[in-house]
Amino acid sequence: MLRLVLPLVAAAAISTASFAQAPMPPTFSTMTPDTAYASTVKGVNIYNQENKSIGEIEDIAFSSKGVDAYIVSVGGFLGIGEKYVAIQPSSVMLTWDPANKKWMAKMNATAEQLKSAPEFKYPK
Repeated sequence: MLRLVLPLVAAAAISTASFAQAPMPPTFSTMTPDTAYASTVKGVNIYNQENKSIGEIEDIAFSSKGVDAYIVSVGGFLGIGEKYVAIQPSSVMLTWDPANKKWMAKMNATAEQLKSAPEFKYPK
């Protein structure tokens, strides 16, 4: 019986090793002129339907699922009294303006709605 079990265990060990996943070879992407980079989206003002600035994209929160939120600064003047709110990406229409070669952001909200939104604090 032992003579039968040992070869089966050895075969299982060898077959498991052969099924171990090797690192995938790299895949490369090609960027287009309208590709968004965190560095170019940071600092973009968000305008509402009345074309009034209601906030500014300060950061982008990512996870393994993709973009989770835009971290937007609202309120305040020259950095005093401002707070951060986390906005779902689906709430912000981010578009490329080819004529001016810059990003534009619009949102269907008022400055008061953003000021009264829950404050986002960076985890420590």
